[in-house]
Amino acid sequence: MAKYTGITVGPIIRTLNMANSTGELWGASYIFSYIVRKIIERIQEHNQIILPYYDKNTLNNIEGGLLPDRIIIKGEVKEIEKIVENVISEIIKEIEEGLRNVKIDYRAVKSYVQNYFQIYYKTIDLKEEDNIILEMSKYLDVLELQQSYIPVENENYVSIHISNENTKKQILELKQNEEDTILMKYKKEGKDIIRFPSVTEIAAMDILMKDKKRFQVGPSSEDYYNRLKKEINYEKIKKAHKYYAIVQADGDSIGKIIKSLKKEDDYKKFSQCLFEFAKDSIDIIKKHHGLPIYAGGDDLLFIMPVIYENRTVFDVIDELSRNFENTLKKEFKESTATLSFGVSINYHRYPLYESLEVARELLFVNAKNYKDINEKEKNAVSFRFNKHSGKEFEKTFNKESGTYRIFKDILNAKLDTKVLTGVNTKIFRDEITIKEIIKKENKLKNYFQNNFDEDVHKENDYIKIVQNFINTYASEHYETDMIKEIYSILRFIKFIKEEDS
Repeated sequence: MAKYTGITVGPIIRTLNMANSTGELWGASYIFSYIVRKIIERIQEHNQIILPYYDKNTLNNIEGGLLPDRIIIKGEVKEIEKIVENVISEIIKEIEEGLRNVKIDYRAVKSYVQNYFQIYYKTIDLKEEDNIILEMSKYLDVLELQQSYIPVENENYVSIHISNENTKKQILELKQNEEDTILMKYKKEGKDIIRFPSVTEIAAMDILMKDKKRFQVGPSSEDYYNRLKKEINYEKIKKAHKYYAIVQADGDSIGKIIKSLKKEDDYKKFSQCLFEFAKDSIDIIKKHHGLPIYAGGDDLLFIMPVIYENRTVFDVIDELSRNFENTLKKEFKESTATLSFGVSINYHRYPLYESLEVARELLFVNAKNYKDINEKEKNAVSFRFNKHSGKEFEKTFNKESGTYRIFKDILNAKLDTKVLTGVNTKIFRDEITIKEIIKKENKLKNYFQNNFDEDVHKENDYIKIVQNFINTYASEHYETDMIKEIYSILRFIKFIKEEDS
């Protein structure tokens, strides 16, 4: 028998939901990475840490969420209660420092913070043949069900802290030396301004990157896009430039790898794989003008423009998926682990916290439970497109399906929007006819030949692609509302490609 100690830190979701801006969201995530870092710093000298993998650079890295919210240690941690108390005391000092420009009751702050942060720990005895991660996870899951009770919440000091200007300034001082950041930098009244981009600016990042004047645009406002056209001299603003995506991801079939772990070296390799993926993910997201919120192990949360440089958010999803699978297969050849995604696409003025909740629901309710007609499970992307008008469209794809591949092909193809409109209109008009022939390939082919026989159609591969898309969709989906779903998908693709009026 050997002793192992597990530590869990929270409440993450509750804190993220307090955020009303991108900077607050990043700061909310950073708090927990900071807490985990401080705990590791205090125990690493005398204890062997199994999870998470880290090095000196990791502990100095200020990315929000690079360290996950659970720690597993070999042995019993001496004076763990005192270590946790000291970390909480340090957080209290940080919050008090951040709120020095606010009139507050510091005794109330201390009491509130001590109750708010949920740092739980448990030491257990395990046999040599026991799986350390699986056994410890059972106990940590139970611990996370506990909720600290805050008797009176007249003031939410954590929320006040992450939204406070002093706190934002401290966070920006941490990040401003990064080379590949998407922080907004510009001059205002002769002063250098640095801040996190708003969701409006992230949505329009494709435009802002066209010109070095991107940093002189300033904060968003009602006429933001008109000013972009004038200041950046960029006329081709698309409708999708006014929409942002919140993306949340989680690993599938990770449990199979965990069950295969036998030796301590196996656990280290597994933890290091997840760390390497998380670190690479931050680079991939930044490369495509996104803002990483957290990347802890196989969990990701980030904000992206919907379109950028003739690519879409779905291209980033595919790149992250490939990297995840390849990283794990380097050490675990038999790995079948994949990533599932929830993607909430919203108008730039849509509340951030609502978009977060939608992305989480799409991931854990839709994508993680997805099974198509051919029994393909998980490995899915579930997205909801919420138009400014209030209309919604929602769809879930298995990422290995032919339907998703063709969906991506159409998204990335250069197409005439007039042709798109014509095809969509006829499919909507002929819904009953297409429904009758959708699984009869020759009749569907005749339908397309008879209805799209003009020169503009013959010169455009889009007609053949759509026909192939309908054939493939019919073979991979159930018949209920199939034509309406196809029509909605094609409408979404048309929206992505349309210029703003």
